[in-house]
Amino acid sequence: MKILVISPVYGLSGVPLAQLRLSKCLANIGHDVDLIYGYKQYSKIEKLKNVKVIFFNKIRVLGMLFPLIKYLFFNKPDIIFSAEDHLNVVVIIASIFTLSKAKISVSSRVTPFDTYKNFNVIFKFIYI
Repeated sequence: MKILVISPVYGLSGVPLAQLRLSKCLANIGHDVDLIYGYKQYSKIEKLKNVKVIFFNKIRVLGMLFPLIKYLFFNKPDIIFSAEDHLNVVVIIASIFTLSKAKISVSSRVTPFDTYKNFNVIFKFIYI
């Protein structure tokens, strides 16, 4: 099965580390895994066996939209794992534009009510 795991930044803690570990586990049980990062904070990158690591070199998550659309159009993953709110929105938009048939798993690692309590009503509806 072709699986895409995506994170906005390569880092050694938090969500990026969780996405890295997920990629390793999926590859270890035999899946074809691509791991996409928006950009890297560190110059030293861990070598991963059986995981193709791709960097879009985009600091802002919104900048990942068009490279992700291109990726989805040509690679057609079966499953996409995404984490972090803004990236989740970009992943969903990209999958709509490409008419992707991938199953998408998005997660948020924050408490939405505390994080978005100062947003206006429309943004609260979208994010919560």
